[in-house]
Amino acid sequence: MIFELNDLSCGYAPAQPVLSHVQLRLTEGEVCCVLGPNGVGKTTIFKTILNLLPPLSGNVAIDGEDTRHWKPRQIARVIAYVAQAHVPAHPYKVKDIAMMGRLGQLRAAAQPGRRDHELVEQALEDVGIRHLRDKPYTEISGGERQLLMIARALAQQSKLLIMDEPTANLDYGNMARVMQCIRSLAASGMAVMFTSHIPDQAFYCGAKTLLLVRGGNPRFGPAEEIITERSLREAYGTDIQILEIIGEGGRPLRVTSPRFAD
Repeated sequence: MIFELNDLSCGYAPAQPVLSHVQLRLTEGEVCCVLGPNGVGKTTIFKTILNLLPPLSGNVAIDGEDTRHWKPRQIARVIAYVAQAHVPAHPYKVKDIAMMGRLGQLRAAAQPGRRDHELVEQALEDVGIRHLRDKPYTEISGGERQLLMIARALAQQSKLLIMDEPTANLDYGNMARVMQCIRSLAASGMAVMFTSHIPDQAFYCGAKTLLLVRGGNPRFGPAEEIITERSLREAYGTDIQILEIIGEGGRPLRVTSPRFAD
């Protein structure tokens, strides 16, 4: 699968695009981290990718085909979407929530079959929460709910997983589990695109990075090239330093930190 944004402009009014001239290319097994301040258009670009908003110009293409006229079922076969973490309203079982990911693959009025149940069980296993399969959705933690949403997306068997701030409001341990899950999914061949407010997550995933800057052109490329002290200052309006530390096995790691005045 080749996923592309070709000179894409998107927004809610043709005369006032939220984002313009976005160029992006992602293939199987690659991760893209979308960075930028609040209000710069991260959610808008996801709505456009999912065909909830029509492009103002340019296009979204999958394997060279413009997707603007694709039906929702076609989109669901290729793209799975995980929204920001939320509080569940109904006590459905974990396995039933995961099964909802199969709905776009079933014929109208059809019941899930043996293969559907096998895919759901495997998805729960892949994200490490199969032991919760019979627990009510309302009784698991925020981190477990986010992993469940990823499992539901995996059950779709889509080629591209899109996540809107998957670690928002999670404690550090659950944030680490979600990031480890993203790396594992990419290693298995899935393409992953997610938004974040933490540049370190792009470094951790070895991700390509789409940096959105208010009033400036979007920048896309390897994290090490796109995320610089200068670009972070332009994007967030504050002085941020990039530090190199030595990780496991002597591998250098990059982390960011505010630069405090003496």
